[in-house]
Amino acid sequence: MTDITANVVVSNPRPIFTESRSFKAVANGKIYIGQIDTDPVNPANQIPVYIENEDGSHVQIAQPLIINAAGKIVYNGQLVKIVTVQGHSMAIYDANGSQVDYIANVLKYDPDQYSIEADKKFKYSVKLSDYPTLQDAASAAVDGLLIDVDYHFYNGEKVDFGGKVLTIECKAKFIGDGNLIFTKLGKGSRIAGVFMESTTTPWVIKPWTDDNQWLTDAAAVVATLKQSKTDGYQPTVSDYVKFPGIETLLPPNAKGQNITSTLEIRECIGVEVHRASGLMAGFLFRGCHFCKMVDANNPSGGKDGIITFENLSGDWGKGNYVIGGRTSYGSVSSAQFLRNNGGFERDGGVIGFTSYRAGESGVKTWQGTVGSTTSRNYNLQFRDSVVIYPVWDGFDLGADTDMNPELDRPGDYPITQYPLHQLPLNHLIDNLLVRGALGVGFGMDGKGMYVSNITVEDCAGSGAYLLTHESVFTNIAIIDTNTKDFQANQIYISGACRVNGLRLIGIRSTDGQGLTIDAPNSTVSGITGMVDPSRINVANLAEEGLGNIRANSFGYDSAAIKLRIHKLSKTLDSGALYSHINGGPGSGSAWTQLTAISGNTPDAVSLKVNHNDCRGAEIPFVPDIASDDFIKDSSCFLPYWENNSTSLKALVKKPNGELVRLTLATL
Repeated sequence: MTDITANVVVSNPRPIFTESRSFKAVANGKIYIGQIDTDPVNPANQIPVYIENEDGSHVQIAQPLIINAAGKIVYNGQLVKIVTVQGHSMAIYDANGSQVDYIANVLKYDPDQYSIEADKKFKYSVKLSDYPTLQDAASAAVDGLLIDVDYHFYNGEKVDFGGKVLTIECKAKFIGDGNLIFTKLGKGSRIAGVFMESTTTPWVIKPWTDDNQWLTDAAAVVATLKQSKTDGYQPTVSDYVKFPGIETLLPPNAKGQNITSTLEIRECIGVEVHRASGLMAGFLFRGCHFCKMVDANNPSGGKDGIITFENLSGDWGKGNYVIGGRTSYGSVSSAQFLRNNGGFERDGGVIGFTSYRAGESGVKTWQGTVGSTTSRNYNLQFRDSVVIYPVWDGFDLGADTDMNPELDRPGDYPITQYPLHQLPLNHLIDNLLVRGALGVGFGMDGKGMYVSNITVEDCAGSGAYLLTHESVFTNIAIIDTNTKDFQANQIYISGACRVNGLRLIGIRSTDGQGLTIDAPNSTVSGITGMVDPSRINVANLAEEGLGNIRANSFGYDSAAIKLRIHKLSKTLDSGALYSHINGGPGSGSAWTQLTAISGNTPDAVSLKVNHNDCRGAEIPFVPDIASDDFIKDSSCFLPYWENNSTSLKALVKKPNGELVRLTLATL
């Protein structure tokens, strides 16, 4: 095959394919080649690849390409040079079928592009392994830095990047207890694949069974205690509250631990951290603005919060985001904000993120005062995110605290302007899911907000605890909450709010679970579900599906409620209730019609009330002699015609059930 121009080298006998972190050869692995920005494992995305022989001829071969024990591509056991005809994507898998690398676009050969790429690679050739310290490597870097060997840092070690805009690619770990501090990273800098790991292996607890059932007995929780970086979290004083008695049962070496390996980005603007991971890891953005944590690669948290944006000094934080990704464990919250304000454009927050088994809350806005200033947050987004099995709350989005009431708010709106729990937080909150919280599923306070599409499932405490005022909630689903039968309600709303669309599904029956909804000052509409009406306490219940139904008609002269029994007919209504205008709009009069199907004709029989504003009722008569079984209840009568409609009679069932027939008129 010589009629192709194979100008992109996939491999030749020299390169070795290695694992991204350890640089070990990917022994007995596989390589897939496909179209740019696609998954090359999918045959539909694959492009032809060829062996290039010494005479320049080419032979197409099938995928995947095979890597030998030395990390080189072979074909029939022989080292070969593999080429293709265009830019391509490449996926590399190890012998166990796990992906170890993916390149979305391997650039097509072009002399100009080659010089550009060569220049980039020259600048990027600064590798940590060539320098004695991370600071030395950072000082030498031009636009890129490769972390190619594990680096052991000391607590408080500071690296000054001098304002340079860098891409820091991490193929190895940062190891240490405490904080590794990056300062003066230029706007647009990017840290990719960072892996933080503690030196010390802490003692951790794990109050879940393998199938995510809660352990709440203190002795049972302490029985899970072990040394691990991957399977639990370090106990804190919060656990002394959550699991009463645990403090006396824990051994001294499990108390007061503070093991976290934290990457601290300090006082930077526009820095992004991508695909971060780690063991006992933390990522702290202190005094930062317009920074992002993108696609966290399931770091297991240490004693502190896993992802924290803290702006307790200087300007309020703005433009800081957690976007995508997932975290696990950690003694505190998975993602937390202190003193951030996204402004009118709501620039900042959490989007598309998942928290698993947080030791406190999944996503948290700090409340109250920390030190000498407020830690509250305003104008953030919380969207499209999931919290699963947190020890405390799912989403804790309040601003004021009841645990330590404050007389005022230093550095914030005074209490005289906005009373307790009535701050204008203005968060944008939509499409959040909480499952299995040991505390409250969804909690918040504030005034004048819109919240939509919240689902809370299988939580031990309240599904929603809302210390809110003059806010609107739309499409709230509470499914099996307060499963531990705490002294709590399924939903609590303190202030005068509106709830439009409340689904209460499969509520487990527990005698002491409190009210299903306790909203003594709110208007609630659209409640659906198997709910005991005696457990509903609201100021105004409208458009409810619990025995009172209102059918609204907009722009028509009639309103209708229609009934259909599918065992009778899947296409015809069995009965209906209509209300029609008498006269025109604004006439102040209507007539109502109750109908039933007969002879496969809907509305064949009809009782009409106040037709043409007559203030009377039209009663249909049986067209022929009524048999005794036509009348159902005692103290009722059924009019009918007899003798070719010349005699109007009535079948009457007396209170004692005796039937008599009366002649009403003869025509």
